Amino acid sequence: MIRRFHADNFRCLVNFELEFDELNVLLGANGTGRSSVFDVLQKVQSLVHRGGRIDEVFRRRDLSHLYPGNRRNDPGEHGDGGVRQKIELDLDIAGHSYQYRLAIGHRDPGKLRVDDEVLLCDQIPLFALRTGEARLYRDDGSRGPKYPFARTQSGLAALHERHDNRKLSRFKRELATWTIVRPCPPIFEEEARTEDELLTRAMTNFVAWYRRVSQERLGAAAGLLDDVREVLRSFESLSLIPTGEDARALEAVFRGAHRRSRYRLGQLSDGQRALIALYSLLRFCGDGTARASLFVDQPDKYISLREVQPWVVALSEALGDTLEQVRHLPSPRDDRLPGREGQMVLPGRRRTGPGEVRTAPAGGVGILFRGGRAGLGAVSVRRMDSDHADQVGGDMDSCGPADVAPATLRRRR
Repeated sequence: MIRRFHADNFRCLVNFELEFDELNVLLGANGTGRSSVFDVLQKVQSLVHRGGRIDEVFRRRDLSHLYPGNRRNDPGEHGDGGVRQKIELDLDIAGHSYQYRLAIGHRDPGKLRVDDEVLLCDQIPLFALRTGEARLYRDDGSRGPKYPFARTQSGLAALHERHDNRKLSRFKRELATWTIVRPCPPIFEEEARTEDELLTRAMTNFVAWYRRVSQERLGAAAGLLDDVREVLRSFESLSLIPTGEDARALEAVFRGAHRRSRYRLGQLSDGQRALIALYSLLRFCGDGTARASLFVDQPDKYISLREVQPWVVALSEALGDTLEQVRHLPSPRDDRLPGREGQMVLPGRRRTGPGEVRTAPAGGVGILFRGGRAGLGAVSVRRMDSDHADQVGGDMDSCGPADVAPATLRRRR
């Protein structure tokens, strides 16, 4: 699981760093960098796990406007008319501590390259790419082959598993377990001709993904039906029905007083589709054989607080079962969410300043918004310090206890 995240020169993330626990809720006003954190992680996944080209994954428009040199070809730190983005990840994987470092050089518009890429395991090097020359190390830290490498993609992506680089391969498999999404039910496709292994960021291929995972994991599919029955009134079942050659549509069945009604996914409300998708993530995240990490951006956008609260409870219960790490970034309108000690706070920033993360004080979880209210947790209410209010210009006297009914949700089987 990810323990530390650092990004510099990526949108509003300037020398930005945060540390994660198992379950984290990051909140903040629009423009504070909540979604940018997810974007960085997805770009690393696309680069290292999926082998994307650096100029297709990263774009010059993602450079931070807070660096004056990004808006023109200043010599900058390179001295050659370029600027640099930096990303660092610290992860705990199978009892080992991994450190991944990536530096991306931006020269002329559209000309990007990997300046540096380093992977360590327990402080022992596994791979290093610098100035176009790659060095591979064995699991015991001894030096392996050294070779020239074009800096148009990740050097890790081109490596295949061998008997002496299993730790490196384990890192790449960890990235494959990340599910990073921002559900957008209005654009979910109604039918699928394929069985997709991975979800798109907006989950537009939800039906194609469900078509695959529901067949591979029948027990999880049955559990999903139980989950949805608890949150959607009169819901009975989901089924894939043929709509043409190799095409399947997802159909939801609801029971009425005298008969059952069947609705295609596109006939359901956005909120109903969102609930089905969110609980599907809990049941199917990962491949069922290993723990996985789930990153959900704005899961509350299409559902009410009364509906999102039981889902957050289910997230907590899923930890240690199928999910290793959860990233939940709700939209600013939900300022009352159940939390627990140790969650992270992403305060609003001054106009064009960088986002900042602070850990909530012991005994409660702080939630801070620009110009709004702050601060409640599942166990107790804790008002944020006055210096936090100075950062966002909010009225800190507006905090108060949650007026939300407690979640009632059976423990997931």
